[in-house]
Amino acid sequence: MPIEARFSNDPQAAVSDAEREDVGARLNQAYAAGSLELDDYQQLLDQVYKAQHNADLVPVARALPASLAADEPAVGGETFDAPGALEPAGMGAVAHGSAQRAAVIVAGVLIVAIIIVALALIL
Repeated sequence: MPIEARFSNDPQAAVSDAEREDVGARLNQAYAAGSLELDDYQQLLDQVYKAQHNADLVPVARALPASLAADEPAVGGETFDAPGALEPAGMGAVAHGSAQRAAVIVAGVLIVAIIIVALALIL
């Protein structure tokens, strides 16, 4: 169901901050994807933050591309772990670990080479 219906069903209801943020995020995505021109984006964003009733958001919802007008969160499908959460080891983690090991080995070899050169110069 399009989000327009949510606002049309109860047009006199007060707009919540969460609704403003949701519609604003959808506008941001539409602009970032090139679906909205800068002037249109700015005008619609102004309407979102000036909206007092659901009816004020209907024209904004109509201006959204169909892919962003569905009644689901604007950032649907993404999940975020708690800060510091570990991600499961996969091929990316293995490759990252191998690259780190290689960097440590190269750094160690360079340090040994520098020490050998320094000793050779001193003696």
